[in-house]
Amino acid sequence: MGNFSKSLHVRTSDSTKISNLVQEYLLQIDEHVEDVIEEYPDITYDEDYSAAILISQPTNGWVGLLCNLMFEDHLLAEFITQKLNVPAILFTLEDSDFWGYQLYENGIPIDEYNSYELFGSGQQNVYSFGQEFDSPKTIDPTAYDCTPHFENLKKLSVDFTEEHLQSLLTKKNAFAESILVPFMKQLKIPEFYGTVMYDNLEEYTPEELEEMNIRYEHHWVSR
Repeated sequence: MGNFSKSLHVRTSDSTKISNLVQEYLLQIDEHVEDVIEEYPDITYDEDYSAAILISQPTNGWVGLLCNLMFEDHLLAEFITQKLNVPAILFTLEDSDFWGYQLYENGIPIDEYNSYELFGSGQQNVYSFGQEFDSPKTIDPTAYDCTPHFENLKKLSVDFTEEHLQSLLTKKNAFAESILVPFMKQLKIPEFYGTVMYDNLEEYTPEELEEMNIRYEHHWVSR
């Protein structure tokens, strides 16, 4: 069995503002909402949460959010970027086979990539960004044009070159995280997020997270 990951990253250094927006969003869904970061400092996973969202301190100009598996974080990305004039990017990794991202601005996805569309065999279903991919590959990787992706991503990192992006997005590897992690590093997003999701975060001790400079400031849940 391979790795899975799912994380949302907002281009801001104001984690308090993100926390307030997460609370506002959750209150639209459920009236029983609370921040339990002090109650559960070790971030113990609780399957009884209908929604659970961890919010990190800012790192390199990004605030990271980990949402539990069933939570539709693409809707949260739409909500946050509609309220704030900042971009957000959502990443997924599916069983180490495929990875993808979706970039949001002003409440809508403006750019999307999923490696399944290039390398999928049609023998498995992949669900991400609120949609299910269940058809064989339809795009020839050698003919894939990364220019539209580059035009959107270059605003987020001066380290991106179109040639390097082309090599990342059209490369197939036995472990998709070996492509996802370098992609994240180009954006200065901690590589930790390449192979982690809320539902397996309890595998890490607070000391291990601290060594990776990962600190969570809020833990919003609805029960």
